[in-house]
Amino acid sequence: IKYAIPQKALYLVLVFITYSWSVQSAESFEQKRELAFETLKGRPLKTSKKQPPLKRNGPPYTRSYSWSIMNFASKVFYLGEEEHYKTANDALVENSQYYLESKKARDHRDSFYWSAEEMSRLIRFYGSNGSKNKGLITKATEAKLYQLMWLWSKENSDMSHAEITESQSWKVYGSENHHIQHFSTSWNFSDLLRRVPQYKNETYDDGFTPDQHYKAWTTYAKVWINQRALRGLFVEIACGGYNTQTLKCLHSFHDFGDAELHGLASNILDLYWTSWAEEQIDGVRGGFKTRMYQSRKSRSGLETITRLAAFYFDLTFTKEIRQEEFSIFTSTYRVPELAKDIFSKRNDVSPYIIKQRRQGLVHEGYFSGSAPHNWFRTDGGGILRYSYCDPEFILGSAMFMARPSEEWAKISSQNRWQGVIFKGHPDARVYLQCKNSRDPSEQIITFNQYWSLQDKGCLITQKLPLDSISSSLVKRNEDAEQLCVWISQAGREKDIVERSGWVFVEYAGAFVGINCVEGNYQWKEEKGGRSKYISELGGDWMVCETEFTPIIMEVAAKRDFSGLSDFVDTCINQKIQIDDTTLTYTSLQGSQLTFYVDRRQIGRVNGEEVNLEPAKVFDSPFIQAMAGEDQINISSPLHKKTLNYKLKNHDSK
Repeated sequence: IKYAIPQKALYLVLVFITYSWSVQSAESFEQKRELAFETLKGRPLKTSKKQPPLKRNGPPYTRSYSWSIMNFASKVFYLGEEEHYKTANDALVENSQYYLESKKARDHRDSFYWSAEEMSRLIRFYGSNGSKNKGLITKATEAKLYQLMWLWSKENSDMSHAEITESQSWKVYGSENHHIQHFSTSWNFSDLLRRVPQYKNETYDDGFTPDQHYKAWTTYAKVWINQRALRGLFVEIACGGYNTQTLKCLHSFHDFGDAELHGLASNILDLYWTSWAEEQIDGVRGGFKTRMYQSRKSRSGLETITRLAAFYFDLTFTKEIRQEEFSIFTSTYRVPELAKDIFSKRNDVSPYIIKQRRQGLVHEGYFSGSAPHNWFRTDGGGILRYSYCDPEFILGSAMFMARPSEEWAKISSQNRWQGVIFKGHPDARVYLQCKNSRDPSEQIITFNQYWSLQDKGCLITQKLPLDSISSSLVKRNEDAEQLCVWISQAGREKDIVERSGWVFVEYAGAFVGINCVEGNYQWKEEKGGRSKYISELGGDWMVCETEFTPIIMEVAAKRDFSGLSDFVDTCINQKIQIDDTTLTYTSLQGSQLTFYVDRRQIGRVNGEEVNLEPAKVFDSPFIQAMAGEDQINISSPLHKKTLNYKLKNHDSK
């Protein structure tokens, strides 16, 4: 190329390529969506197989089976592929007939209602009264869909679960995303069935009609949104997979609810994406997260939420739509310009701190087991979520008392993730994880594995013990044995440096220092190799030998040091003092951190005890909300907006 093309011509080619990329990345949501749908044009139906049961004596696992049919029908009707209309209708009938013939299958929480929102959306758009192109779903197919909706609702929609007076919607059946998928399915189905002459006057097994169910679930959905927004958002915190299922349901309320429900859903979606925008680097969200399954999901930044964000924000996107994305991408919701402004300018501002009060504590006896599986306390969520956002990295954790597992909802304590992500690569990260007897790279589920203290770029973490600090034995963590640190190969610029008990790593714009305060550490070895374990994503496991050693992690931008040697020298000269009860450490940024290794009290920063219940539920440069108020203020360098969650006929507690 160098010799075949004149230099000026080559320059013009490069300019054209760069311009083409920038145009693609700056395309609107609608343009990206149309491009994605076009890639599906002409594709025949490929029905996913029914998979073996997840549990003994259970029905086949059919989530992917149903989604493959719903997604095919969605793309066929959206694109107007007349030659596939009959195939789509036949497939919808087949899917319905399968569940009609098996009560076990339609009651299966891991299979049926995952695609129920899309089924409802198809009828709303393409049924006999469809708003997009009515009649594409034949009357015979529609009757079969209604038959399935009726039977599931009759048996599974229980209006007693729509109670709000006592619980304020905080009695949760199953996990958070399961709970909203279930009640939003009840809402969608009842809304449709109350308009069908054959079913509108019939009663469910609980004795109420579809219209009565619709009204009850509408009120419940409004309270649910109010409570989540004003108490810190979701319990499945920043969970890149399960949050998409929750968002899917909120899109349904946004698109098909009454004016009040539409406005509430719009506001909580705005809040979610503003919160995402302020806490991401290159489209990868940082900060403390829950239900981040160990193994690949913890190590990768390419989450489902990242895929969604690529359609809304100026990110390179994958021209593919799958599973719940059909519901989200056919919604009328659009992220506010304010969130896009934060996204585009986040790296231009000085480092800032995000603090959020989050829910996680449950009433005694309600952390799992019999329904309701979780009944959350609302007298204090117990969690202070804390993120330090630098243009080069985001370090995040959660601070809370060292409590027994039984005081936390399992959907809060399961697979808590904290650590640092870096600019430059979606998988560039260093994070803490407790492993069990198995390899740390395997998918392990742990609960209540550690507790922490953070101030700006300094994080201290300690594994929680199995026995209580009191005389009675209380299980404080489950399946968590050794505290480890994952150091990704992705984004790493040089070899790991080990000096004076510290481990140092250099990434594109930042340095990291890690110190096992008590005892030594080992590198997870692979056969014939040095002290390194390389996973499929690439990286090293640093495994602490002393079970309850605190780990100190210091993260700093390169701009603040003359080089790695300067950072190393500064870290190893920091004074660390520890005895049987207390660790005292002065961070690189000059803060005095007091961490109680006996786990009897919350840590202190510069002598002040960490406040787990600050006056503000959201506190950052972009999101501000006072506890007890019905509104949240969001802002960016160019925009301001007040999100109002006040309910017309209900008082929040």
